[in-house]
This record gives sequence, C-alpha cells and structure tokens, in this order.
Amino acid sequence: MLVKFEYVFVRVSGSPPTSRHCTNFISINSDSIVSVKPASLEWSLIKEVNGSPVDPGSLTEVVYSVGNKTAKLTVLGNYSEVSKRLSTQGDILHG
Repeated sequence: MLVKFEYVFVRVSGSPPTSRHCTNFISINSDSIVSVKPASLEWSLIKEVNGSPVDPGSLTEVVYSVGNKTAKLTVLGNYSEVSKRLSTQGDILHG
C-alpha cells in the first residue's frame, strides 16, 4: 500500500540567496517504512512552511528503506496523525 506524505524541504532562491521551508508530496510503499517519531528539536526552529505558521508539534520524522540504505523525511502531520495512518502496518518502530 502506498502512503502519501507532504514532506518539508528548504528552497533557496534569489539574489542574495534566501531560504524558506516548502513542501512537496511523496508516496512511499508502507512496507518500506522502518520507523516513525516526532521530529527532532532542531525542527522546532521552523516557524512557517509554505508561508503559513507551523507548530513544531506538527512535524514527524519518517525513516524508510531504499534498497540496502535508509532515508529520512520530515513530514507535515503530528506524530499521532502519521502513526494512525500507518496503524495497519506491523513491524514499524515508534519513537
């Protein structure tokens, strides 16, 4: 089953360069998701995403496997919302 997430990234543009936090969508096979936990404290420094205010508690870290490696995304949605979307999956580490 594919799960669609809205992930957060930094976009740098202009002269002089300015950066802002934006989102894009990604679908990940739920079988490849390894762990889910609230975003780390460094993400609490983000005050807005896509020009709208964002609460630090509304970001979640998702780790998933990509071949023999893992990748990490920070996605919009608080931990309980993301966990609920994945609740039908077994073998996912929480926290």
